[in-house]
Amino acid sequence: MTVRTFGSKRKGKILIFVIVAVLVAVAGGGFAYMKFGKAKSGSAKVKVEEPKMLVPLDEFILNLADSQEARYLKVQITLEMQVEKEEKTLEEEKPRLRDAIISVLSQKYYRQLLSAKGKEQLKENIRVACNRTLGREAVTEVLFTDFAMQ
Repeated sequence: MTVRTFGSKRKGKILIFVIVAVLVAVAGGGFAYMKFGKAKSGSAKVKVEEPKMLVPLDEFILNLADSQEARYLKVQITLEMQVEKEEKTLEEEKPRLRDAIISVLSQKYYRQLLSAKGKEQLKENIRVACNRTLGREAVTEVLFTDFAMQ
């Protein structure tokens, strides 16, 4: 009497396939519950962003800090700011903001501003200086709408 075993190998493969399919279904269900189930139950906190406004500033033309050659920077800046109900009118703050920005710009060297990384660092320096001047975290982003160096 001969015993054939190929049927048991096939059953083993089917069993492995079924186990893998069940594990994938359970993992997918768990992921879906974690991603979508909590938001429906109301327990997830929704972050409400405060309204923002864009504040274009007049053009800046100034000398850079290079001492070997006369280098100039011409830049147009727009500030993205959070709106607060009881703040001074922005027109009253613009001279102080421009002064803070000029202080930051005039300390930079031509070579620092050639790369994209240098420009991003400059944006961050301007944002920090403006927020320090205003006494709060009002400026959320600095945008260059025109940027030329010579």
